[in-house]
Amino acid sequence: MLRSASSFNSVRICQMAVPRIAKNPNRGAALQQNRRSVRQRWTQPSGGRLVVLGLAAVVIVIFFAHRVLTFVPQPFDSPGTLRPMLYGWFNRFVKHFQNPEQAQQAWGTYCIIALAIPTLLAFWNYFGNRSSAQSGIGKLLCSRPALFASIGACLIVCRFPVLLANEISPDETFFIAAAEKLFRDPIFFRAVDFVTSGPLNVYPLMLPAAVGISPDYVSTRLIALLIIFASIYVIYRTLALLTHDAAARIAILPAAGAFAVLKSKDFLHCSSEHVSFLLLALAFYISVRTFCRPQPHTWNIVGLGLLTACAFLAKMQAVPILACIAAIVIAYVHGSGQARRWWRPALLFGVGLAPLLLLNAIVCAWAGVWHDFWMEYIIGNYYYVDPHGTLTPEVQNFVDFALGITEIRVLVVSMLAILAAYVYQRTRREAVAGQALFLQIALVGGIVAVAANWVLRSAGGAVVSYAVMIAILILPGSFVLLCWKSEWSGGPLRWFGFLAAAVLAAAACVAYVPHRMYGHYLLLLVFPICIAMAWTVVAASESTEPLVGGELDGLAQRRDGRVSFLLVFAAVTLAGQLFQLGSPDMLAFAAVTPTVHAPESEIIDTLVRPDEQITVWGWNAKPYVGAGRVSALKDLFSGQLFLTSGEVRAYYRAGYLSGLQRYRPELFIDAVDTSHGSSANRKGYAFELLPEINAFIQSSYVHVLDAYGQRFYIRRDLARTVAGIGEPRKCDATAIRCFEAGGGAWIPADLSPVQLPAHYVIEAIFTPEWRQEHLATVFSNENSPMHQGFQFLHMENGLYRLGVGWGPEGGLSKELLLPQRKPVYLSIEFNGDVVSIVCNGVKRDEMHLPSPMQDSPRPITVGSGIEHQRPFLGNIQFFQIRSLGQRR
Repeated sequence: MLRSASSFNSVRICQMAVPRIAKNPNRGAALQQNRRSVRQRWTQPSGGRLVVLGLAAVVIVIFFAHRVLTFVPQPFDSPGTLRPMLYGWFNRFVKHFQNPEQAQQAWGTYCIIALAIPTLLAFWNYFGNRSSAQSGIGKLLCSRPALFASIGACLIVCRFPVLLANEISPDETFFIAAAEKLFRDPIFFRAVDFVTSGPLNVYPLMLPAAVGISPDYVSTRLIALLIIFASIYVIYRTLALLTHDAAARIAILPAAGAFAVLKSKDFLHCSSEHVSFLLLALAFYISVRTFCRPQPHTWNIVGLGLLTACAFLAKMQAVPILACIAAIVIAYVHGSGQARRWWRPALLFGVGLAPLLLLNAIVCAWAGVWHDFWMEYIIGNYYYVDPHGTLTPEVQNFVDFALGITEIRVLVVSMLAILAAYVYQRTRREAVAGQALFLQIALVGGIVAVAANWVLRSAGGAVVSYAVMIAILILPGSFVLLCWKSEWSGGPLRWFGFLAAAVLAAAACVAYVPHRMYGHYLLLLVFPICIAMAWTVVAASESTEPLVGGELDGLAQRRDGRVSFLLVFAAVTLAGQLFQLGSPDMLAFAAVTPTVHAPESEIIDTLVRPDEQITVWGWNAKPYVGAGRVSALKDLFSGQLFLTSGEVRAYYRAGYLSGLQRYRPELFIDAVDTSHGSSANRKGYAFELLPEINAFIQSSYVHVLDAYGQRFYIRRDLARTVAGIGEPRKCDATAIRCFEAGGGAWIPADLSPVQLPAHYVIEAIFTPEWRQEHLATVFSNENSPMHQGFQFLHMENGLYRLGVGWGPEGGLSKELLLPQRKPVYLSIEFNGDVVSIVCNGVKRDEMHLPSPMQDSPRPITVGSGIEHQRPFLGNIQFFQIRSLGQRR
């Protein structure tokens, strides 16, 4: 039997919960009395109980704080991280199938089932009759925990493979590196500089340490999903203030499924926007409470001030959104006549805003980093915005970029289709049977969805941006009409709709204003779009339709219209989510690797003890998290040193040099060539371009080795004891060709071709790295087709050979076993047809050739083979060729 949804005045819905009508009034009264007594016992505890609860809370907080502050972060994939365990589960699942592709197809089926369950439970609760709701299984299926357990399971199941992915975005890796630095120094603006993100974006990533789990990609992404889940629940509680519980459950379905089916790479990592989701959801909840009951607004406005301060210390980009919400709530309080004094609401907002900002100011002043906070977080964010370009072309480009992301386009299409279906359902006048009405509403929604998708994909940014600007400019007119009709206390639903539209417009603006096409900025649009769709469900549940015919007929018509719309709402929402779920996955199961720690981590382990610090130059945080080492400097990436603003650029360069001089990291890693984006440009971002920093590195550090596209410099006082490297050898005056790494040279390096004398010697000092590739070449001028020249190359397992060509053919020396990660002093003497090889002062081989080596016209390459193929992993400190006089 279809459950009838009673008509309620919107204000009464806000002010009271909607109870189920029990068959036995006496039993219902007894239940209400029992609940009231239990509530009174817990909401009005005795003084002794308050003391016990307070002491217990203090002990728990101290315990967890101690656990976090004394925790030592571990390298990725160590036993203290989550990924090894989850990868074991994943691997066992894949082994049940013939290949990873079949396993991925099966997992996709499970995702479809997981996505459909919340929808089925929400409608079971809406349509279920009372007898089934009172039974054991029926009561469970209609329960709120069952619904939210299914939502949580849907998020985990659909996003589980992504949890195991390697680095999705460099920002996520930097978040983890910053969290690991805060374990050693918890003062944020003294320990790290994260430019656009504040402390509240990083501190949550440290929470797993309270239970002994070291931060990694899995724990960080799980925290992001937990924030999303909490935000969905808060939105549900917000909607439940405006309508009955059954409708509120249906209304959150877009938000519940939207994050589960994200496939775009920019949307899958733990980004700087996630904490703002929860702040936005809480702000909506406080706003609706104020719309429903504006009289006790004091703590509501104070709470909005506190949330805005939290946004400031989490993601400054989200502050305008929270400020927009606060402004609308304050205007509502003024218009409803509850402000008392004209300045009081603004003062209350300031009271909420001040404590957190004042606490941050006190901590910064006490730690001596107030100037750092001001320059890095205030001035740095100001210069972060790129104002170049005229307005209209920039808006068009932004719209094209946003609609080019499938998830955003599908959400916008779904929203427009649902709005069209709602408008049709509310404006129809003729009496239509339930099934026919459902088909009509579905047809309207379907046509609008198809048309909107075609327009958004083909019309281009010019048309769409014009429409968006018109929609945003309509908002002030909507505000004027709300005020003009004096709908301050009688229309919470209308004010909620206006608030949803205003927040969506504000989110679009803050995503656009930085003028940077970063996809994760568009995450700020997801929740506002979902809330705008949810508003239609709340509005459809409001009993404001005119009666058709008699009273009973009118009630039936309203019920049929509401139910038909809800079914179309669910169909459009689920269709969009299934469409996204069916798009190609970001990560193939076959590409999931057993480990995610960077290969250079092993080098760092041999050069630096776990309690020592490193510094990475460039935009690459993998060495930090892969080896479990913290940054000696607060600057986790060096891009800020190249800002166009003279004031900020000078501040960062002076601060970086001062940090090097003060903290003297044991290892300096030049990772420019493995950096992300434009930072992977040695001509524009190399440390050698900054004379003061280059001079400090060259005077205080020794180049140890080159591996995995990075250059490793050990502190000079540790070079001999840790790496066995002394002062670099200088080129002889009689050298024919020479290469010195001490001058900051980068391998592979090419030396010009040379006509070699009859008697000469090749001398080299180098340090091989582990896991050397097959045929990795230390130096060569080989000309393979002509069998000319020489080459010294790695064969396997630390065994090396010298190759020599004499025209028609060539030969190889005996295998030489060389020590790994220890300097090798190699001398190869060519004397006519005799070649002698001396390694570390010991003669290892003597080759007798059928004729002298024939010269090659190719350049002499140090660090690789022909055309920089087969690169050598390690450090080449010195290479030279010098003449030894006449042939014997």
